[in-house]
Amino acid sequence: MRHGRPLSFRTTNPRKALIRTPCKIVLAALATLFALVTVSLLLSRRTSTERDVDREMEYRSSTKLKQKDSEQLPLRLPNELVFFTYSDRVTKGLCLSMLSAASNGFLLHVLGINDTYVGDVHEPKLKKLYGMKSFLSDRRALERYGLGDETVLIFADASDVLYLGSRDEALHTLQQLLGPLEGGIIVISGERNCWPFVHYDKELIAGGREKCEEFPHRNSSFRFLNAGAYAGAIKPMRAFLKTLHAGILSNVSDDQLVFQELYSKQVREGRHELFELVIDHASKMFQTGHLTSLEGAGTFDEPVPMSAYFNAGIGRVVNSESETRPFLVHFNGGKSAFVPLAKKLGLLESNVTQHLQPDLMSTYRSRHVWFKEKCESDVTVYQQ
Repeated sequence: MRHGRPLSFRTTNPRKALIRTPCKIVLAALATLFALVTVSLLLSRRTSTERDVDREMEYRSSTKLKQKDSEQLPLRLPNELVFFTYSDRVTKGLCLSMLSAASNGFLLHVLGINDTYVGDVHEPKLKKLYGMKSFLSDRRALERYGLGDETVLIFADASDVLYLGSRDEALHTLQQLLGPLEGGIIVISGERNCWPFVHYDKELIAGGREKCEEFPHRNSSFRFLNAGAYAGAIKPMRAFLKTLHAGILSNVSDDQLVFQELYSKQVREGRHELFELVIDHASKMFQTGHLTSLEGAGTFDEPVPMSAYFNAGIGRVVNSESETRPFLVHFNGGKSAFVPLAKKLGLLESNVTQHLQPDLMSTYRSRHVWFKEKCESDVTVYQQ
């Protein structure tokens, strides 16, 4: 038997119940109101976002930039990307380089033939350096091309370069390599030879071996700088080229030596306040041909480990050392495979220009009076 306080039924105080009921109603109403306000804010934010997107799309579709020589220039956006080269003469290599760019859907701007930017410079290898430095310092010229300080520019040599990828591909790769544009990164092509300090195993310049040892290894045999291709935003590139120009000595005739000396200074003293040079060791963007399978006309398309070759199955040059597909290939050494590779890419067909974008061809013809005669008349002659 249970002892203690007897069991009793719990009764509710009527007065307290009357007080609690309105409180519960008020709390429920507040909760409902809070939910309605939250939903309203979310819908408003979504509507605002959609409205902003609509405005942006409307702006992009309605904004028209000035055109030059029938070229539809891209909209001025932070990720704008353009392609330039410099040559003082028309060569079959230049024509094939232009056609390779057009076959991938973009325009290769050519300076030097119709423009005078080099003054009395007579050293062939220095003309492109002087020419690009003068061009990027010419505000009116930049305005004609619709370029600004944040425009990303790819420069490559004129007569021995073939473009293999699209503009979007190049942009995607450069976004990874350059990082934020305010960082001032200039990506430069890498190669296996430490020119002009050392060629193969022979020292060409006194102290050249020590200079070559300054280059980081980065787990790549393409550890040395090559001046044939580089990319970056125009603002740091302008500072870079001005610094190069200021370092040219009277007895220097090789642009790559000027590049090497500046990179060597960066290794010893740290980056320049306005730019930093970064070598494309993995050939993500630029592939050089010297000391690879690409130097031989009979070997350029043979799969070779730890080298670079043309993979006919995918229609691209492959770097088998870093397992990358470079955006362009520069035949900086032996050039016997240059034309055969162009043929593999379909650039030597007699009607190749008929299959390329009409607006690009129209721009080439209107901008360069020599293009139709030199580059379109009969590209099959390049096989000779």
